Amino acid sequence: MDIHLDKKTLFLMLIVSVVTTIFLTKYFLISENLYFKSLSDQFSYNQIASIIESERKWIWVPYLIMPLILLVKLLFVSVCLSLGVYFYCDRFDFERVFSLVMKAEFIFFIPSVIKILWFHFVNIDYSIKDIHFFYPLSAIHIFDPVLLENWLIYPLQVLNIFEILYWIILAYGIRKIVNMNLSKSLEIVLTSYGSGLVLWIVSVMFLSITYGHK
Repeated sequence: MDIHLDKKTLFLMLIVSVVTTIFLTKYFLISENLYFKSLSDQFSYNQIASIIESERKWIWVPYLIMPLILLVKLLFVSVCLSLGVYFYCDRFDFERVFSLVMKAEFIFFIPSVIKILWFHFVNIDYSIKDIHFFYPLSAIHIFDPVLLENWLIYPLQVLNIFEILYWIILAYGIRKIVNMNLSKSLEIVLTSYGSGLVLWIVSVMFLSITYGHK
């Protein structure tokens, strides 16, 4: 069933979802006790208290930064897909592609909700690292995250069921926009967004290697 909402409404819904997810994560999962339990073997009491105070001081930052990051991601994916459609079909339909990308983005709030529920009700004895490493139905859970190199964490998290569903949703949407079969639209998604995603993952891995050893 196709959902017809204007772009402003879709983007507002995404922003509300992002802000709500951040709030629920901080409210249910992050506490002072968690900081002391997770960092006591690395820092002194006063140092941890200083970290907590700094977190309080800058608590508003994620609420501003994450919507901006979301917008950049939406534009990036939309440009990649629009260029892919242009090269395959000789047409440029950025507005419809952008609406499609916004609709597809909602799939990524499912793992965020699962994460909150998992640590709040199931694995209640967790650390900050556990929260950082956890991504439901992803390849990272095949390994012990603690033993992995930092530069491997992100790509293994990206390799997950929800990312695959995201690709399928995009392919289905592109099929409707340009009126082609699903296999061809999936090819467009693979060669356009897929290439952009690989470039982004490689960039993150490079930064992790470069600054992770300093």
